[in-house]
Order: sequence, then structure tokens, then C-alpha cells
Amino acid sequence: MRSRTDRKGMAGLTIGFLRRIRVRLAPEGGFTLVELMVALGVILLALLAMAYTATIGFSDIALARQRQGATGLANQTIEQIRALPFDVLKKGLSNADLGSGSDPNITLNTCGPPTVYCYGGEQIPRGANPNVVPLVPHTQTLKVGATTYTVRAYVTNYNNITTNNTYRLSVRVSWANPARKGVSSTVQSQTIAYSGTGCLSGATHPFAAPCQPFFYGTGSVDDGHMDITGTISGVSFNSATLSLPGWTSGMQIEQISAVQGLAQASGASITTLGPPTTSGYQQVVSTADNDPAQPGNDYTTANGNGTGSAISVSSGGAQSNTLTLTPSGGDPGASISTTSASLANPVHPCPLVGSQNDQQPCGSDTERQVNAESATLDLKKKLDLGTSTLVSMAAMPAAGTAFTNRDIQAGADGLVHSEATRSLGLVQIGSLPSNLPAGAIPAGWTGSLVQISNFTDIVTAEGGTNTAAPTVTAGGTLTYWNGAGYTSRAITAGASVNIAIPSVHVITSVGGKTLEIWLQGAPNINCAVWVQGCPKTGGTTTSSTGLSCNPPCPNTRTQASAQSNSPFMADIQYEVIYDGEIQANMTVHVDLGTMLAQNTYQPAPSGS
Repeated sequence: MRSRTDRKGMAGLTIGFLRRIRVRLAPEGGFTLVELMVALGVILLALLAMAYTATIGFSDIALARQRQGATGLANQTIEQIRALPFDVLKKGLSNADLGSGSDPNITLNTCGPPTVYCYGGEQIPRGANPNVVPLVPHTQTLKVGATTYTVRAYVTNYNNITTNNTYRLSVRVSWANPARKGVSSTVQSQTIAYSGTGCLSGATHPFAAPCQPFFYGTGSVDDGHMDITGTISGVSFNSATLSLPGWTSGMQIEQISAVQGLAQASGASITTLGPPTTSGYQQVVSTADNDPAQPGNDYTTANGNGTGSAISVSSGGAQSNTLTLTPSGGDPGASISTTSASLANPVHPCPLVGSQNDQQPCGSDTERQVNAESATLDLKKKLDLGTSTLVSMAAMPAAGTAFTNRDIQAGADGLVHSEATRSLGLVQIGSLPSNLPAGAIPAGWTGSLVQISNFTDIVTAEGGTNTAAPTVTAGGTLTYWNGAGYTSRAITAGASVNIAIPSVHVITSVGGKTLEIWLQGAPNINCAVWVQGCPKTGGTTTSSTGLSCNPPCPNTRTQASAQSNSPFMADIQYEVIYDGEIQANMTVHVDLGTMLAQNTYQPAPSGS
């Protein structure tokens, strides 16, 4: 155990040690001025190095952005040139553009004869070429971001060989103020364009291919229609349409052959406040082509039958006003399309006009209305007037046809033949109500305002070499009310003829109240000078354009058409007023359809 004296000695030593440490820590002197200047110099050098490095980096980024923009413009311009028809590309630059001397990259008399312009040591093809961007003019100024670029496009004969249809396409893009001084401010892109021999045309043959004539042909009958608009007391409807069948065949022939056909059955539709209610309109379609990318499509057939049934719209209730449309239903349609018509090996029949056995494109379509069609109005709401037939059409006596066919000829391009045929059953337009008192019926009235009977028509047209002129034949009888009886006139091919049809106006008393009926064609319009809606025959037309040849070729037609319009067209108004209240005020637009045969022919362009 230590003594008190020992403990005091150790305490004294500890106090002395702490006192010496405190003395050493007491001074607060800092860096000298020299040391401070050296430290600041080091920091300044480090900051300058960092600033220089950042400046160089930003400059390089800006330059990369400029070069990226220039490269994008060069590639874009190259693709624009490559997308041009080869016939345009090979013409090169414009004489006027080259002669301006504004392009320092183009030299004269350095790669060939004195009159040859050169770029990069290769000759530039040129001529009196129209503007075709980006070749004429070959210099453009475009801006991307903050940089303005000069884009120049060049076409040169590859290795100065002018006979092998090979060209070098060059695009040079430059800009005036590069983000980093002392570096190149130009980007160039190049590619080689080549086309084999063949037909070249900026209009129809943008790229070389075998020289082939172009043929187009169609034979068609659009679906005739009767459109009903107006008002019926208590009935909510906007419009109604009763349609005849339609059929068409068409073909287009050049590098490949394509044939299409369609046959559509009759139909009906009524539009009220919501979507239309429809019935019928079934279609059969055929297509054929000899595209090698899709083999096995050289013969197609389709057959079908319409399934239309009556549709109606009514005011409702036991005594109601009702509009009823009844399509034919059961209409048989057939469509045939082939690029290789033959009777054997393979069996690809294409009937209608002869037995095609020439392995050439052919289309054949038929359709027939086999039952009667009608649009009737039954008025019973205020007075049971019975049924009024707005329009009715009996079954067609024969199927309608559409036909297109390619005919080849020795030593000539040959032709495409198109035709269509149609026959209509008895058509009756505008009848008086079935319950109208006999004494109120006008003397001489036999049931309808207009009647069309025994109507048939045929259209034919040909385009190509050694063709026949387009033709239209039409026949039938149009019978219409003349005020005291009926007038009949023959329907023939020729110009449209206005038809003056007097109004039928019935005023009688039924149940002690006045009944008034109007049945008239285009009321309140001066039909002496025909305007839309006035009764008329549709008329027929033919036209053709011959090819200018040396020696003359009078039977080579580049365009031919034959058209037969509806045998009768009109807006018929039907109005019934009873006891001062309008029961019906309707307009029936009659158009029985247009038949067309149309052809186009273009000789093959010259090979180059």
C-alpha cells in the first residue's frame, strides 16, 4: 500500500504533463503568404484544366450533333434519289443547274470531252430536265436545329462507263460554322444504282421490267334502286330503299394479270331513328391472279343465293299505316375469275361468250332476280284505303351477265373485250289505293302511272389492237299516263328524252269527309328544260379513242366505253290527304341502274 507521499508525487507528475501539452497547443499561427499563393495556384491550374476539358467535350458533343444532322440529311437525300423512277434518275442533273457555276465541286473538262461536267472524276449525265427534288435543282439549303446545311446531290456515270446503265449517286452535306474549329464540316454519302434493260417509264414503269402492254376492262351493271323519302302519318322513318341485283367483272393486265368478279342479290333497307334494317344484298365474289409471290390463285369460282325477305315499318295498332319493302329473295348468283381459261389441263371454264380455251385471263358473272319485288304503302290509320304500290318489278326473264376476256393476236398486242347484258321484268311505278271508290278513279286509268315492259340492253367495248367499235343495243316499251289514257314509246339506244307526265289528282268524299290524292312526277318544276327529278329516259352513250400510228391503225383503241343508263328516271311524288290531315307525303326516286363496258389500252413503252 502506497504512502500519502507517493500519491502526491504522482499527482504532481500528471499535472506537469498536462501543463506541457497545453503549452504546445496554445499557439494559433496559420499558412504563410507564400504557402497561400502556392495553394491558390494549384487550385487555379486544376480548375483551368477542368474548364478546358469541359469546353473540348462540349465542342465535340456539338460537332457530333452537327455531323449527326448532316449524316441524316445525306442518308435521307440518298433514299429520296433511290426512290425516283430509274428513268428519271438516269437523266441526271439539269443543264440550267450546272451552267450556273454556283457549285465549286462540279468541274468542266476534267474527266472527258470539253463539254462534259464532272464530279469526283466521273461524268455527270444531264439534260433539259424539269424540277425533280432532290436532283433538279441539285442544291438545297436545309436547317436542322440551329445549324444550316447545304445539301448537294450528284449523279455520275460509274467509272465513266456510259453504256452499262450503272450510276454512282453522291450526296454531299456541308455547313459553314463547325462547332470545333479545324475539323471537317462536310459529310458525303454514296451508293451505286443499276437497272437491267427493259421498259422504263416515269408514269407506268418506274423500274425496269419486261415490256408489256397494259390492259384494263370492266363489264358491270350497278344495282338499280328506288329510294323512298318523306312522311307517313304516325310512322317514324327517314328513308327506304328497294334494290335490284348487281353484277360486275373486271380485269387488269400488265406484268401480272388480275381478274375480279362480284354478283349481288336484290335487297331492301329501311332507316328509322336507329341503324338501318336490311334484308338481302348477299354477295358472291371471285378473284384470280398469276402473281408468282402467291401461286395457286389462277382460278376461283363462287356461287350463292339471296335470302331476302319482306321488311316493314308501321305506326302500330290495329288500324295502322305501314310501309313494306319486299326484295326478291332466292336470287342465284355466280362469279368466275381465272387467269388461265381452258377446257382441259387444267379445267378452268369461263363461259358466257364462247368456250374460252386459250389459257388467257377471263371473268364471267351472272345474277338474276327470280321473284317479284315491291314497295307498298298500306294506309288504315284514319281511313282504310288499302294498299298502294309505290313500285313493283316482276322477275327477270333471264339472268344478267358481265364478261371480260383477254384475246391474243399473232404479231400484235391483242385486246381485252368487255360486255354486260340485262333484262328486266315488268316494272310498274305509282298506283292509286286499292280501296279507292270506283267512281273516283280517273277515266282510262289501268293501274299505274308508268310501266316499263320487255326491256333488255347489251353493252360491248374493246381496247387494244384490231378492236371492234363499242356498241349499245336497247329495246323495250315505256308506257305512261297522258291525262286521259296512256302513251307508249319504244326504248332504243340514243340520247336521253324528257317525258311529260301529267299529274293524277283525285278529289272525292269518303264517310262525309274529303279525300285528296296527288300522284305526279317532279311537281312544281319546269320540266320543259330538264332538271334533277324530272321524268326522262336515261339514254345511252359510246366513245372511243384511237391510237395515232404510222402507218395508220384505225382499229387500235386506247379507250373505249359503252354505257346504257336506266330506261326511266324520275322523282315521283305521292300525297294522300284525308279530312285535312296529311296521311302520306312521299317521294319515290326511280333509277333502275346503269350498265357499263369500259376498256383501256396502253402499248408497251420502248425498252431502254
